[in-house]
Amino acid sequence: MEENKIVLATADGELRLFDGDHFVPLPEKNVSQYVSAASLGMPTLLTHALRVPENINPEKLEIQSEMSMYEEAGLNPD
Repeated sequence: MEENKIVLATADGELRLFDGDHFVPLPEKNVSQYVSAASLGMPTLLTHALRVPENINPEKLEIQSEMSMYEEAGLNPD
């Protein structure tokens, strides 16, 4: 596997090979010999932040973050 080149899959499904300086088209048959990466648009990503005190106990942090994920981020517990 070549580690100094990266295959980038763009949002439109095109594969490009990046050698550190340039992007060039890449035929799909050569993908497995390179490290791969992907480009995601910001609307695709869902992010969530949680503020907690610095001195919170680890067990309480785990419980608080789980509750926040379900309540504020709208996750389904099932």
